[in-house]
Amino acid sequence: MEEFDASETGGYRDVLVNVLSARTAQFAEVQVTLRVLLGVKHSGGHAAYQLTRILDLNSKEHMEHKGELSADVLTRIEFGMIRKLELRGKGSRLGEHFDRLRAALEAPSCLVASLWISGADWPVGRPLADLLTPRALAQLAPRLTALACCGDENITGSIPAGVWGCTRLRYLACHYTALEGELGAGVGALAELRSLNTSHTRLSGPVPVELGRLTQLRDIDMSACHHAGELPWAVLARLPRHKDARFNFSGQQGGGFTNLDEVRRTYG
Repeated sequence: MEEFDASETGGYRDVLVNVLSARTAQFAEVQVTLRVLLGVKHSGGHAAYQLTRILDLNSKEHMEHKGELSADVLTRIEFGMIRKLELRGKGSRLGEHFDRLRAALEAPSCLVASLWISGADWPVGRPLADLLTPRALAQLAPRLTALACCGDENITGSIPAGVWGCTRLRYLACHYTALEGELGAGVGALAELRSLNTSHTRLSGPVPVELGRLTQLRDIDMSACHHAGELPWAVLARLPRHKDARFNFSGQQGGGFTNLDEVRRTYG
């Protein structure tokens, strides 16, 4: 839950409770800490946390990066300082630092939670799996909520299987790429997914019925793909209603619906 997100404090958390004595009418403050975190605190973790606060290392300015890659930025990614990385446009220097970025994402100390690469200078001949390796995805999985690799025909290959292990994903996009293969049943593991965009790709095969498990979905765009067979409307019609829902399957067999109300009237 977002209200319990401790990323701004570097993961350190406790609970402060104000109590009132019925007998003396005095107020007191009680601090509640998990035993394992208390061990971290007493072993020097609290001193490191205080230093982090003094240097303001958990501020948005230090935790987010939007722009070009550099040796300094890559070091900050590797050591867990950057949590949100956004690379847009040909000036991102992605091609120059591609392998170094992969190594930074694979580092045990990497804490990236949002990775957005759009229209960047993706190197020719390097499939998506060359960046999102099994090791990188295993490192990102516990905290990754947004993943976009889109807007570049140089992005080839298939969606790596490790993506389906990133079960905290809320946003997944690979539109306007040369990705191929099937979307696959693994997408059903992304229980928190809210937005899925695979439009204008070479993805083929049937649209997985497992999409019907994703009760948080409110934005799907699969237009201009090569999916085979009838779309699983009967399954999609059972998805919960969201007032801001948007669905685009134009160009698919039986497609053309833009919202689930139309689907429910036909298949509900």
